[in-house]
Amino acid sequence: MRGWAIASLIANIGIIVTGGAVRLTESGLGCPTWPRCTEADYVVRPAAGLHGVIEFGNRMLTFVVGAVVAFTLIAAWRYRPVRRSLRGYATALALGVPAQAVIGGMTVLTDLNPWVVMLHLLCSMVLVGLSVALVRRVDEGDDPVRPVVARPLRTLAFGVLAVTALVVYLGTVVTGSGPHSGDAEAVRTGLDPEAVSQLHADTVMVLIGLTVGLLVGLRATGASDRSVRAAGVLLGVELGQGVIGFTQYATDLPEVLVGVHVLGAALTVAAATNLVLATRDRGPAPSAWNAAGARIDVRPYDHPDAARLVAAGQRDEAERYGSEDATAMDPSEFVPPDGRFLVAYLGGMAVACAGWRNHGPDAELKRMFVDPAARRRGLARALLDAIEQTARAAGRRRVILETGDRQPEAIALYRSAGYTDIPNFGYYAGEPGCVCLAKALG
Repeated sequence: MRGWAIASLIANIGIIVTGGAVRLTESGLGCPTWPRCTEADYVVRPAAGLHGVIEFGNRMLTFVVGAVVAFTLIAAWRYRPVRRSLRGYATALALGVPAQAVIGGMTVLTDLNPWVVMLHLLCSMVLVGLSVALVRRVDEGDDPVRPVVARPLRTLAFGVLAVTALVVYLGTVVTGSGPHSGDAEAVRTGLDPEAVSQLHADTVMVLIGLTVGLLVGLRATGASDRSVRAAGVLLGVELGQGVIGFTQYATDLPEVLVGVHVLGAALTVAAATNLVLATRDRGPAPSAWNAAGARIDVRPYDHPDAARLVAAGQRDEAERYGSEDATAMDPSEFVPPDGRFLVAYLGGMAVACAGWRNHGPDAELKRMFVDPAARRRGLARALLDAIEQTARAAGRRRVILETGDRQPEAIALYRSAGYTDIPNFGYYAGEPGCVCLAKALG
């Protein structure tokens, strides 16, 4: 599911770039009618020349985007356990493709009316935002929204998204008033290009200022790494866009730079959407075991169910190694968004647990244990999947762990899940038999 969600995001950004190429090469009317390419043919003919090939090729790419979105929709409806949120986002994306095709046809039938062209681009930006939201929803659960940053900062994040939308809109007005009309005969908005460009630049400065303020506020309040990183990424994209924008304005709008600027606009929308989503948490994504009679819940590390399982795990370690694990643990290390502690329930009974805590940019897996009576049911794998999903959603780069050679079944589980050896770390790094593993989170 996650792969198709990412593919939808890439496809929707890609069609924005190719649509920009159509305008920049003055191929917008290479196929002068719609849905046919000409009055007589649905396909391009040699007489249409290069402009016809470019415009027709972009129309054909719509079918590629449609196919990707269709497979995303199928994956969302086949996903188990059933998640209405995934189905809703995937359905919205699927409906967006034919809607965009119709709007694209309107741009041709109105001889590239700049306001219709603007609508076409802005709708594509909305689809980019929906795609980012879908990717995020795959990695998180369906619990009520819980802010993970201070309320004023979360409000500011929404403000940044709103100003981003305004910046993108004004950018389309600048393009609609400038020389890149998509066809030599297409009309322009009639607005003064210099005046709207100045207004666009001023709004960009406001956006950058708000983003800097948000980033400083997140760092000052000790916000989650994921929210800080999301703000940093957005600021980087904004600064890059600013440099490109001023350069293209100073060099009389060369086509290549304008095309890169269009790509940057899509990336800005994606980064701003991701920033808002990084300011809240909705719990871990449901495990496939939820549909098979078991459930995995987030619990405090010192919750009675968690404490009982941790104590049982310590007794298991003492039997294997002669003493319990002496690694220092603080319940606060497992409090979202900087950690999680998960307990698996089967038939109403707590039977397995695992948690992760911050370890630099990584998530360190701790206290993985399954009650002997509940083993060989796939619970350890389900817990490991949930650990990876929640760590990924929190912006962790890897899951790392420290175990020992007297736990061969655990090592086999980790290796089968894609974990590989790394240099030893942690409390037992210098002890013989220490085994440390890691898995990158894509």
